[in-house]
Amino acid sequence: MIATLTKEINTSHDELEKQFNHYWECLTNEKYWYSNKFRILNYEAGTGKTLKTFEFFGRMYKEGYNYRILYVQYFTKDNSLINTINYINDEAGAKIAGFIDSKITKSAYKDAIKSQVLCITHAMYREICKGKHKNLIQNRDILVIDEFPNLYEEFVITKQDIRELLKFTDLDDNVKKLHDYILRKINENSISKNKMKIIKFNDENMHKIIKHIYNIVHSKEEKKFLYKFKKLFENVVILNNNTLYTFENKIEYKLLKNNIILDANGGFDYRYQINPIFEVDNQSKVFDYKDSVINFYNLNTSKTALKKYEDYVFVTLNEIKQTIKQGDKQLIIIDKENAEKIKEYAKYSFDWDSVKVDYFGNLVGKNDYRDFNKIWLLKTPNFNFSTYILQYMFYSGKRFDNRYNLDRVIQNRVTRFKSEELEKLRQSILLGEFYQAIKRINRYNTKSSEINIITNDEVIVNKIKNQFKGIELVNKNISVSLKQNYNTKQDKSQELIGKYKAIILEAINKKQDQINKADIVNQLGLDKSNLHRFFKNEEIIKFNNLYKVKVLKHYLFIDFKSIS
Repeated sequence: MIATLTKEINTSHDELEKQFNHYWECLTNEKYWYSNKFRILNYEAGTGKTLKTFEFFGRMYKEGYNYRILYVQYFTKDNSLINTINYINDEAGAKIAGFIDSKITKSAYKDAIKSQVLCITHAMYREICKGKHKNLIQNRDILVIDEFPNLYEEFVITKQDIRELLKFTDLDDNVKKLHDYILRKINENSISKNKMKIIKFNDENMHKIIKHIYNIVHSKEEKKFLYKFKKLFENVVILNNNTLYTFENKIEYKLLKNNIILDANGGFDYRYQINPIFEVDNQSKVFDYKDSVINFYNLNTSKTALKKYEDYVFVTLNEIKQTIKQGDKQLIIIDKENAEKIKEYAKYSFDWDSVKVDYFGNLVGKNDYRDFNKIWLLKTPNFNFSTYILQYMFYSGKRFDNRYNLDRVIQNRVTRFKSEELEKLRQSILLGEFYQAIKRINRYNTKSSEINIITNDEVIVNKIKNQFKGIELVNKNISVSLKQNYNTKQDKSQELIGKYKAIILEAINKKQDQINKADIVNQLGLDKSNLHRFFKNEEIIKFNNLYKVKVLKHYLFIDFKSIS
């Protein structure tokens, strides 16, 4: 694709040629090799780094280099692995490349493993980093990975998951004790709806119970389910909104004699900066976007905010329709949850040959929209704040406890971390999501393009602007209506339940076995006539059963003898 670039499309060809000459040296000149870390080459998205890589592999063969290469690409769908080896073999003029995926036959596997260039996916590389498939890296010299190899694997445990533990009681009677222990840890450490806390599961007897169950089940699905409970006792855990978060800690990057990552995000992705296994070899920008524009619509498009809007889809689609010009090809990006809804509404408004809908998380490496000239980013692709914290710990190797500031603050209507380090990571990941989405269109900068971003995070918008040399930033207005009384009833109910739990836990800490119902009514601000219905709430019943709270005529009795 690099051959399609011409001087008329705002590209610095001399600089790009210089950068690719450097890449060639990094591949073939051993004085540039790193055996103990990755060299990150952050070529600008759309410069043709992937096809240039295939060209270089073929050239290396023709010029007599005998290095054995492991090439890692993002995915395997749409025959992309087959296309990769065909490109490489065409460039080499010989069959030097093979691939291995999860569906390969034994005979094809034996042939592929002998290939000078072996091609696999990120998923397969993650398995190698877990200590599997060691023969894939045996006797190989050069590792080239296209896009960031994200080894972070998160485990999420909800209260529903904890309830499902009870189905294993027929295998071990102690499962009920494990179930109650985990629930108690959650309840005792619950601070408030918006507070996160690091908690320790350090009861060795409970750890033995989960390890025993895990070892005796045979189903892959059951093992996968129980494995995340094992991790509660083997790694750091964050409690956030009654949900537990942790990550896989038995995984590490595997390196060869020369290790290179090609990633356009390399210049700003903070994960590269907090782990010494990465060294960024910065490449300058070669595209000039002076003929393109970013339209910034300042509106909160977080997941929570979108649920509160009455007419967001209609308003945004109308805005898109009003700005369409002859010959436009437009890409609409939102989250997976709302993509189908957008498609359903849009099909009555647009010519489907000129408008496509896709979602965040489905875009890296995708070239389907390379000739589109407009993109609409209708959502801010935030992750759970717990995820940012755990990713920071995973990549930096640091482990936090509750002395570390995990608090969040609202600045200019945007929720941010108080911690400068955590906020740098959050912003860099968010920037990466936006940047990769934007670079799906006008891939090779052959035309003027229009980037429409709807978010209230002005800091991120300015960081996006800095990734596109010479681009113009224009502020735009958009107005939506809020739903009436959105979720207020549900929010009040959860607030009352949280207050009640705090009252009971405080009484348990004080060894107080009786609480007058009148005191409960006063502290909750409830009408006395509604108290009976309150105690019929399913969540309250389960909580009372767990903590052996008996609701009697005039008071609550806590049976301390029955609390295990």
